[in-house]
Amino acid sequence: MGETQRFHPHMSYKKRRREQPLVDTQLIEIYEDLANIDEKIRLKACHSLLINFVSETANGDQLNKILTRLFRGLCSGRKAARLGFSVALTEILTELLGPRGRKVPGSQSIPDLIHTLQEQTRTSGNVSGQVRISKNGQ
Repeated sequence: MGETQRFHPHMSYKKRRREQPLVDTQLIEIYEDLANIDEKIRLKACHSLLINFVSETANGDQLNKILTRLFRGLCSGRKAARLGFSVALTEILTELLGPRGRKVPGSQSIPDLIHTLQEQTRTSGNVSGQVRISKNGQ
């Protein structure tokens, strides 16, 4: 009556289903290729990002995450990341905000994009090359 259930070798248990990883491996590979020294690899990665993730079916949440990651990549000192990430960012912003710009529900407005850029590229601490401006402008 008051017994606790113990493990028995012949009892069947349901196997826990694996959760989908939160990280998309294809996106990780694209971000790696955007930082590649070889220009052809960078351009191919940019094209792949546009075709696979910024297509007509892209949702605002996914697009905002991609833009945030590209903004962060602008500050990278790794390989040719600044160049690759800036090309991808330029292409995506042209696609969204250019003359034939398309609306993506849930995507950031221009002021929000500027705020995200400022947040993702803000320096902190004692960073080499950082310029400090005093209150009196000198």
